Order: sequence, then C-alpha cells, then structure tokens
Amino acid sequence: MYVHIYYIDRKCIAVWTIGFSLTSLRRLEEREPGKGPIWNATMTDLLKRDLFQGYDKFARPAQHSDTTNVDLAITVRYVHVDDKRFMLTVHGWLKMVWHDEKLKWNETEYKGLTMLYLADHELWQPDITLFNSAVGNTLDHYGNSHSIAYCSGTVLWVPPAQFIVYCNLDLTHWPFDTQMCHLILGSWTSSGDQINLTAIEETVNGDTLGVDGSEWKLLKVETKRKVTFYACCDEPYIQVYIYLTVSRLSATYYSAIVLPTIGMVLMTLSLFWLSPHTQERMVLSATILLLICIYLVYFSQRLPATGSNTPLIVSFYSYHLILVVLAIIMSVVTYNLASLKKPVPWYIQNIVRGPLGYILGVHHQQVGYTVEMSGEDEIRSYDDTREERGMLPTNQPGKPWAAIAAALDRFLFFFYVLVFFCLALRSAF
Repeated sequence: MYVHIYYIDRKCIAVWTIGFSLTSLRRLEEREPGKGPIWNATMTDLLKRDLFQGYDKFARPAQHSDTTNVDLAITVRYVHVDDKRFMLTVHGWLKMVWHDEKLKWNETEYKGLTMLYLADHELWQPDITLFNSAVGNTLDHYGNSHSIAYCSGTVLWVPPAQFIVYCNLDLTHWPFDTQMCHLILGSWTSSGDQINLTAIEETVNGDTLGVDGSEWKLLKVETKRKVTFYACCDEPYIQVYIYLTVSRLSATYYSAIVLPTIGMVLMTLSLFWLSPHTQERMVLSATILLLICIYLVYFSQRLPATGSNTPLIVSFYSYHLILVVLAIIMSVVTYNLASLKKPVPWYIQNIVRGPLGYILGVHHQQVGYTVEMSGEDEIRSYDDTREERGMLPTNQPGKPWAAIAAALDRFLFFFYVLVFFCLALRSAF
C-alpha cells in the first residue's frame, strides 16, 4: 500500500515539474526580442495599424473614374545662374496638397488625434517631376521627407527640392542683366484625368528671396497652369509652369568694370591733348591697349563663347580697342604733319582761321606762309605785316604745321567724345 502511494506521488511531482517547465519556456519565448511588444501601444500606433491594413502606397487613393486634385506651390530660398552653361539652379520648398480617401478617421475615436506624420515609404505620393531638368539621371528631386496626414483625408507634403534647368539667357546687358527662367512640373505617368494639378501663387517676401551674399536677387515668381495634348494620347496632361525673374546684383561689377572703363575713356581722350612729339603719347596709348586686352581676355573667360547676343560691355571694349588703334595711327600722322617743313597752303590757313578754328580753339595760334617778294622794301613791308598779324617767320617752317596738327587733334578729341557718348548710350539702353 505504501509503495503504491509512493509511486502516485512521484507521478504527480513529475507532471507538475513538466508543466512548470513548459510554462516558463513559453514566457521566455514571449519576451524574446522581436517576438512581441513589451510596451503599451499609443493612439498613433493604433491609428496607423487601422489605417494601413491593406494600404497600397502604389495605388492612387481614389476610384479609377475619379480625379485626384493636387495643389502645387513653390517657395524659393536660393537661386543661381550659370552664365557659361546657361543653367539655373533653384533651391526651395515645393508644397503639394491632395486628398487621400484611405487616410480618413474620426478623431473622437482616437482621443482627439487629428494628424499623423508619415514617411515617404508609407503612403501614396504624386509623381511630380521636373520636365525641363538639365540633370537627366534621376527623377527624385525631394529626398526622404515626411508628410502630414489630417483626419479629413488631406495630405500636406513640403519637401526641400533642388531644381537645375536650362535657361535661355539674354546677356546683352551683362553684368546689369535681368533674366527670366521657368520650371515645368507635372506628373510623369498620370494624365489630367487621373491627377489634376492646380497652381497656387506664393507670396514673395524678403524672407524667401535667397540668402545674403548671393549674386542674384529673386524679383518675382509667377505660376501658370497649362494643358498639353500629345500625339500619342487622347487624354490631356497637366503641367505647371513656374516663371522666375531674377536680377544680378552688380555692385562688385560696377567697381571692377564700369569705373575702370570710365578711366580708360578719359585716358584715351587725353591722348589728343599731348604734343605729337612727346614719347608719353605712345606710352599712354600702349598702356590703354594693354588694359583693354586684359579686360577682353577676362570677358572671354567669364562669358560663354557661344550665344545669340554679345554683351554691350564687350562690344564697347571692342570698339574702344579699334578707336585706340586709330588714335595711334593718327598720332603718327600728326607727328609727321608737325614735322613738315614746306609752307602751309593758303586754303588750309583759311580753314584754321575760319569758324572751324574758333570751334576747335586754335584760331589764335600762329600759322605762317612763304611769300616771294623782290626788293628790300617789299621784304621790309612783309616783315611789318607779319608782325602785325602775329604770323610765324618763314625761317621756322615746322611750327605752322604744328598748329595744323593741333587743330587735327582737337577735331579728333571732339569726334571721340561724340563716339564714346553714342557707345555709352547704346550700352545703357
């Protein structure tokens, strides 16, 4: 009898031991990392679990017969124009708002939770792409930025974006130019029957016009919605054109280009007030030529080699180079003219003593001529007349021609002033 009871107790102990071991093992398995949560779920967790059960982020959140309306706007933070490559770079925020029928809930059932912050891999997003991109190796402009979903089904997505586009630049008034470029945004795969884009005007203020130190200032942002039909398809395709008007900040260029240009013009005009026999005239001419060539080399490095128009400042320097070369040629002419020893013809004397001489300011200078007379009285009479008129004596043949050379220099001075004035007006307008 005792032996029978002993065996029954041992069986009970063995069964109890096995049951306790299984229970402990089950508890350990439940607490093993990755097998289940060890914290209490929040309302956000419960809401996301309810919303995203069976949610397909690749399917447009509307019936196939309905259209998803997407509002589009841009906030520009920084712009840069590459003159040599005809490219515009835009850094900013692209604002997109649409309605997702699958992301609607009653906030009272989730303790007043009215919004969710969702990653880009969790929900459907419109495939808005830059059509005129200058970088064709990617369609992803926005990175991994989050969206905000509201209980009404409205989704707000404001990703930071960088757009690089080609731009038809008009460099006529460089470096005081204003350029207009545009971005073309639209759905890459969906037609207007599926995704309808609406352009929203953003208010441009001082906080959104770029950063300090930028070479460009954003003047205006305009958006326009366009409907395009392609030959391959019957349905319309919606595109949003964003027009950006930018102006170059030219304070540095004014000091580096405009002021030296004025100085070189004054140096060129001063050539005609130097004596033809002075070496300084040729030295100054060579200096001006060297400066102009340096600036032309700078322009060739700074500006594109091809283009539909030439900057007016470059044309001004090119014409200035030609004018200086002509001034050097005329310096050689006046030098040889002032060295002539033959008499001055009477008709040239009449021109210099006439109204043109008064205009040029050389009418008071002495211009003599050779007179053949016989007899001592006639020579004495000529000398008296010469003293009364203030003419040069005939035994100094070079000086009368020097007065003619001075008259020619004065004429060239006024002519160059007129030419530079016309070139300046052309460059200004």
